[in-house]
Amino acid sequence: NLKIGCFAESPLNREFRASPGDYRPWTLTPYDCVKLCGNLNYNFAALQNGNLCFCASTFNSSQEKSSNCNTNCTGDKSYHCGGTWANLVYNSSSYADKLAINYFSPLAVFEWVNLTAGFVNRSDSGLRVSFDIGDENGESPGNSSEFNFIASYWGEMTVKAQPLNVIAKLDYSQRDIYIQAKPGRAELNCPSVVRTAEAFKCTAKINEGTSLAATWSFQNGFKRNISLLP
Repeated sequence: NLKIGCFAESPLNREFRASPGDYRPWTLTPYDCVKLCGNLNYNFAALQNGNLCFCASTFNSSQEKSSNCNTNCTGDKSYHCGGTWANLVYNSSSYADKLAINYFSPLAVFEWVNLTAGFVNRSDSGLRVSFDIGDENGESPGNSSEFNFIASYWGEMTVKAQPLNVIAKLDYSQRDIYIQAKPGRAELNCPSVVRTAEAFKCTAKINEGTSLAATWSFQNGFKRNISLLP
């Protein structure tokens, strides 16, 4: 939970003095303010008067809380954005954590792919994440921080994830994963009779698979690994 609470602001001795600048006061939401302050490496974001955003590196959270943060946000009436000389304060440092997408490798086509997501520098046991794998599987239900699906094709796939149950809406994080195809339908063609001390040619062909290599084994125990051309 990024929200810290509501605190009175003194006009003569302001705690939140820095304005991120790049926002529209008439469409302000908590997400906008937290994102802007986090991107500027400020630890705290404060919303005031329903349409103002301020940032600070330090904040005295031990001061007495206020009950005046009841002004609706101009960009989303379902949220409050502080009040008259009252700051609704959020932790913006955790915004920069981003969401990390993890998986168990190797990944193979027509097999289960197990995805998990979590914040880099903090834990959230009840985190719910929406995954988007960009194909006919669509988006996950977003019931937990895990998503399992069967890969229907091999090659590069872009996976996106977005946390759902956080007060300040966060952007999608994405990661490219590579789905491999297992080898199959192998053929080996060699001449049945060759002369002693003369060179001969054998051809190996594998009709399915990605990133393939062949190990040639000879009767005298000699082995050689050779990558296969696509």
